Formats: sequence, structure tokens, C-alpha cells
Amino acid sequence: MSDEALSSQAQLVDRFHELYYDAYRSGGTWYAPTWLGVTVWKSPLDLRIYQEMIQEIRPDLIVEMGTALGAVPCIWPASAA
Repeated sequence: MSDEALSSQAQLVDRFHELYYDAYRSGGTWYAPTWLGVTVWKSPLDLRIYQEMIQEIRPDLIVEMGTALGAVPCIWPASAA
């Protein structure tokens, strides 16, 4: 890949990050996703990845540290079903 293409790709990634995380500050993107009506302060992509990991790995125990609002553990039983 040429230096110009790499630079263009890096600028695109940087711009995505700006839009994604700046939208948080204005109440968008991952500011207020909910699960069964409970606010979850997690990125929607992270939530999707958690679900996929739980389905594939089927862990016996999940320990989450630093839960802000406490809603994320509500997702685990539904993902493991």
C-alpha cells in the first residue's frame, strides 16, 4: 500500500473516531443505549462483541468489574441462552 493510501486510511480512521466519540458528548452513539429499558453505558459494538463471545465460549462464570449503572450483567443471561 502506498504512503498516500496509508495516510488517507489513517485520516479516515481518525475522522471516524472523532465522529464516534464526539457524538457521545452530544448525546448520541453510545451515550444512552438501553437493554430491556435499562441504560447501559457501553458501546453498542462492545455489547455485540460480548454477546458473540459468550455464545461461542459459554463460560461458567463472568465477572465484570466497574459497572456504572449495573445494567450490563442483565445482558449475560440473555446472551448465554
